[in-house]
Amino acid sequence: MSGGELFDKIVNEKYFSEEIACNIMRQLLSAVAYFHEKRIIHRDLFSKKFRRKKRTIIRNSFYITAEILKNEYNEKCDLWSCRAI
Repeated sequence: MSGGELFDKIVNEKYFSEEIACNIMRQLLSAVAYFHEKRIIHRDLFSKKFRRKKRTIIRNSFYITAEILKNEYNEKCDLWSCRAI
């Protein structure tokens, strides 16, 4: 995909109007909802199909939840990451 990283855009712009921020979040949450419909947890920069019993851990993400570090997470960790953004 073109356009670069959202994190870089946030750092470079330093300010977003409420309208632009709303549009970015609408797109982000729409993508997360799509992933969850397909039973995929994004977990920041990494993606993995999820099952209720087997989980893996990723330790080098910027927007990581404590639940991931404890290996006790579910798809709700993506909402925490969206909030952090």
